[in-house]
Amino acid sequence: EQLYYTLEGLSLAERYFTPEQRRAIATRAKRLGPERIHRGESEWTTLTAEVQAAMDRGANPASPEIATRLPDTEHVAAFMPCTPNPTTGFFFYVARRDVIDLDITVEAAMTLLMSAGMVQPGDQQRKLAALAETARAARAAQANRAAAPAK
Repeated sequence: EQLYYTLEGLSLAERYFTPEQRRAIATRAKRLGPERIHRGESEWTTLTAEVQAAMDRGANPASPEIATRLPDTEHVAAFMPCTPNPTTGFFFYVARRDVIDLDITVEAAMTLLMSAGMVQPGDQQRKLAALAETARAARAAQANRAAAPAK
C-alpha cells in the first residue's frame, strides 16, 4: 500500500510540476541536504503547534501575535482542503520563496480534489474542445452542402 502511495505521489509531481520545477525542487533538496530538511520539518511542526495554540486562544491568523512566531521571511497563508469535504483541512504558512505556482484554475483544483484525482485538470477542456471541433466540422460540411450545386 505504501508503494502505491509513493508511486501515486511521483505521478502527481510529474503531472503538476513542469520538468523545470521538478529540477528546482531536486536542486533545493540537494542543496539543503537531508539533515537540514529534517530540521526544517521539526521546526515547522513546533511552529504549527504554537500557531494552532494561539489560534485556539482566539488569535487571528494574520495578527502580529502569529506573525512574530514566523521566521524572518515573507510567508503566505495556505489552506489545504481535505477530500471529500473541502470545508475541512489544514491551515499553514509557507515561505513565499518555497511556493511553486501551478498552471491550474481554482475550479480545476477543486474538481481534482473533490474527485479524489479521478477527474484530471483539462479533461473537461479537452471534451469541450473536441465538441467544438465536431460542431465546426458539421457546420463546415453543412455550408459545403448548401454551396454545392444540386445534382
